[in-house]
Amino acid sequence: MKKQKQKITIEGLTIEGKTCNVTISFEDGLPNTFINAITTALGASPTETQSPAASQDTPTLTDMESWSKFQKVRYIVLRHCRHGWFNSKDLQELYDRTFHPSISLTTASEYLRRLHTQEVLSRRGSAAQREYRVNIEKLEEEIAAVLATSP
Repeated sequence: MKKQKQKITIEGLTIEGKTCNVTISFEDGLPNTFINAITTALGASPTETQSPAASQDTPTLTDMESWSKFQKVRYIVLRHCRHGWFNSKDLQELYDRTFHPSISLTTASEYLRRLHTQEVLSRRGSAAQREYRVNIEKLEEEIAAVLATSP
């Protein structure tokens, strides 16, 4: 009996509103690291098992408007801030250019603190001169999943 390939299909819409599907096939099943990267990029815990009904409530990369502010900040950090040190003001400006309405500087600082606590970011400097850097070595697959999307 021939072993059936496992597939993952990503559905989305083009700018013109036409349906667009991408299917990825895996010879030996879906790698856990791939599943973890996708679920983490969407803001879910990789260890959570979701029922089909629950997955409809999970924000998709094509429906960024339904994301929480924190999910949007995480997306911006992984997509735009992975090349060096940055601060909360840099994040605030990137958020303002990407999403509306903008976020306050205190909100940006709080979300960066949370990402540091989750070990997504490293930090240096005093509270007044705090800078952050993405822990790329720990998040390579998640960053790849984020970069594969279009903003």
